[in-house]
Amino acid sequence: MDKETKERLGEIRAAIKKYGFDKILGQTAKNKIRHRDDDEAHELLLDDQIPGNLRLMLQDLGTTFIKLGQLLSTRPDVVGDRIANELANLQDDNPAISYEQVKKIVERELNGKIEDLFSDFKHEHLATASIGQVHEATLITGERVAVKIQKEGITDKIDLDLRILKYIANRADKFNASLRKLNLPGIMDEFDRSIHQEIDYNNEFMNMQRIEMNFIDNPSIHIPATYPHYCSGKVLTMEFIEGTKLNDVYASTGDEFDKKLLAKNVLDSYLQQLF
Repeated sequence: MDKETKERLGEIRAAIKKYGFDKILGQTAKNKIRHRDDDEAHELLLDDQIPGNLRLMLQDLGTTFIKLGQLLSTRPDVVGDRIANELANLQDDNPAISYEQVKKIVERELNGKIEDLFSDFKHEHLATASIGQVHEATLITGERVAVKIQKEGITDKIDLDLRILKYIANRADKFNASLRKLNLPGIMDEFDRSIHQEIDYNNEFMNMQRIEMNFIDNPSIHIPATYPHYCSGKVLTMEFIEGTKLNDVYASTGDEFDKKLLAKNVLDSYLQQLF
């Protein structure tokens, strides 16, 4: 095990201990997972503080763990309603990277000077998350666009965390009967596939084009146009669209939105994608 892996494993073990999950995993003094009595482990999993502590621990551990929590929030069949509902509150906001870093990534990925690619590129970000950051820009041809840039080194950090998570999952599955019921190795395999799809912007680009074609005859659904010459595995450039979050629409009390029509359009779009 190399130095970087040992240091990260130490950080993860410290977080597990800080939030009390060493009792559930049943770690020995050497931080190895040992067998625990099934009833005792079951009682610990039912503790009222478990969902909140799990969310805080994942938040502290950063990108990979936040994404894992977000995946688990969609799987109440695996983790139960209490934990799934709590993990739905996970936020992946991270400190923004500087414009100088953004410029370096864009120029490397798109093989050109940023001033030659864009007539205007806002230095201030519109949004930032654990994996990517979005900036408003204007193409040389005049189109207003949103440029999504993947933060430097994210893939290496995720791969390191995945190796450690798989190690922990396999050990827990081997030595803890209560946790074995969750099929943690299987969850980790699913998570590995999903997060690598998410960090490949080429995959997102192709999905946007595919879904755009799927709704080409539906005037109620608009997918932002993409600009292939301004896209790569780590940069995604798309049409800039002003909008309102669905949560804000649902919370509104006036008559500015036709909520019944919106609900119908959302349901129709889901059904069209499914079938």
